[in-house]
Amino acid sequence: MASPAAETTDLRSGMDSEAKDGTTTNFSSIYHGSEDGEKVSEPSHAIKEEQRNGKAMPSPWCTIFGQGALVAVLMCGIAISMLVLTLVFQIKLLKAGKFSSDKYIFLQNVLTPAILFIASLASFSSIVLCRSLLKLYSFPLAHEFLMNTKLGDRGDLPSTRDFALVLRVLTGSPYAYVQAWRRSFSKSTRGRQIVRRVAVAYSFAILLSGVTILFSFLVCAYMHELKMPSTFAVGDGATNYGRALLHDCLQASSSGICQTRTDLHAGNDSDPVLTMKGLSDQNKIVRLDFKGLPEFHDESVVILADSRASKESSFTAKTYGISTWFKSIGSDCEVSTQSFNCSDHQFDGNFNNPVTIPKAAHVALEGNEARWVVAAKVQGAGGMFSNFANDPNFGVDTTSSFLTTVMHCETSVWEVEYLKLGDEYIPQTIKPTDTATTKMIVGPAFPGMIEGYNGFDVEDLATEFNARALQSHTTAQLAHNWAESFAKLAIASSAGIMDHIPVTQEFAHLIAIPRPFLFALGIWVFLYGLLGVALMLAAVRCVIARPEVREVQARMSISALVSAALEPWKSAQGVGKVEDMLGDDGRVGIYQTATGGYRWECRNDN
Repeated sequence: MASPAAETTDLRSGMDSEAKDGTTTNFSSIYHGSEDGEKVSEPSHAIKEEQRNGKAMPSPWCTIFGQGALVAVLMCGIAISMLVLTLVFQIKLLKAGKFSSDKYIFLQNVLTPAILFIASLASFSSIVLCRSLLKLYSFPLAHEFLMNTKLGDRGDLPSTRDFALVLRVLTGSPYAYVQAWRRSFSKSTRGRQIVRRVAVAYSFAILLSGVTILFSFLVCAYMHELKMPSTFAVGDGATNYGRALLHDCLQASSSGICQTRTDLHAGNDSDPVLTMKGLSDQNKIVRLDFKGLPEFHDESVVILADSRASKESSFTAKTYGISTWFKSIGSDCEVSTQSFNCSDHQFDGNFNNPVTIPKAAHVALEGNEARWVVAAKVQGAGGMFSNFANDPNFGVDTTSSFLTTVMHCETSVWEVEYLKLGDEYIPQTIKPTDTATTKMIVGPAFPGMIEGYNGFDVEDLATEFNARALQSHTTAQLAHNWAESFAKLAIASSAGIMDHIPVTQEFAHLIAIPRPFLFALGIWVFLYGLLGVALMLAAVRCVIARPEVREVQARMSISALVSAALEPWKSAQGVGKVEDMLGDDGRVGIYQTATGGYRWECRNDN
């Protein structure tokens, strides 16, 4: 491989030899419309002054780092500002009206101008910065011109008309862009690869800008303003109620408040009002569905709501909720139709009782979660449980239609803020409770968890289990039905330890922003900025590899401006297009002059 010095010598010797033969056309003279090539090709006064002072061409680093930083800082800054909005100012709501948190991001409506400004700035910047991307791309293109000039006839050098076209594309000319695509597929085009590369680069810039504008439009078009009820300070005289714990439940049993639940009653309706006797006019069990949330194992959360609110009222209130997940582990507990033995849970016995719940000592209580096991025996009509006969987790007596099993259970307690809109209860926020609150809410279900209380009446639970088993046809369906039944009974048993508290109702003004479009816009804008960094590094690499690239690129920029000025709608000289002013009898390359500089020259193919 020849050294840069040898290449420079070859270029100079080639230029001198062809100049003697008269086969060289001064490209500078073509742009200035002069027939005296030597006169026009003389260096300008500024260049002469630099040469007299021994100065080199201006450093390209300002152009490279300036354009690269402009793209990267502006576009990445927009992406970061969007990230800050979502992380710092996002309102944590599971659902606001018909808008769920998995599809929308909720912000205060005072941030609406900020969202509109960011989306508009992203669109405008993507258009303006197209020229910066093309400017950075001109450095690798200048390097390619140098390499193709070295190859001579074997190089991919364009004709004068195609060279002018390439330069005008680099200025961002839409007319030149269309012509470049047309010329890139023409067999008569010289330097077709260079023309095509420039057209592709412009197309990529248009794609970046177009997609940015599209995502910005979708964010703004599908953004919704919401007026939602919101809970603020406690006030007197309000008609809407939340829930508060009466903490004396965990005190001595003589307080009596935890003893009032011994008459718990449950029905078998699919959406029952399971509450304490004497409190049924104030309490209502409501099921909230959370689809796809792993912390609930895709099970429902049941809450104890205030039933005194009218159907027309809309408000936000706080309460407590329970979610329970069941999984059959009969094969691990050696379940038969008569007995069970869960040695790892220290929980064994027989199925003489329809439901057996462990004592508090065998319940693992941590944070908002209690883990335990339950053994159950249900009875149906003949052949009712034949679907479970081959499942090792169940003991099935097909003769008498008994089904026995042991379930692993995970019960979680949550503090829930919900929105009531007519008859609909919509979860807003849900937070795990601490261990003390968890013990208070689920304590009534387990013997000995609350001092002096032996657990709620398991006959009601057995009735529920039996009824829901008759509605189940698969293992998963049975586990789900039993989990929901236990959750309803458990939250109902806590009615005596939760007190109604009036809340002052006000309204909050929010905006719901489509999450996929906002994230797509942020990621796309960030990638736009990274592309600017990549082109900047490519330009740096080209200049470091061949220092003369800096002057070639500078010449390209000047020539591009001149060529762009001669476009049909800008020309005052009466020509149809700039190609009419250029010859088409040679190929344009970048050659070194006798003074050590570089200039464009058109050399014949002969």
